[in-house]
Amino acid sequence: GASGFDKEGYVYYPTNCTQGKKCPIHVALHGCLQGKWRIGDVFAKKTGYLEVAELNN
Repeated sequence: GASGFDKEGYVYYPTNCTQGKKCPIHVALHGCLQGKWRIGDVFAKKTGYLEVAELNN
């Protein structure tokens, strides 16, 4: 069967990571029917991962 993965995803770089600092990576996978084609960037913006990334870079 098909995996259902989208062809595109989102990447967020915390401020310090864009200034040459090496930073760990965190990958957030979501559940069914939450692909970009269906909900756009809602998962990325509403789950709190962006704020956590910025505070813990």
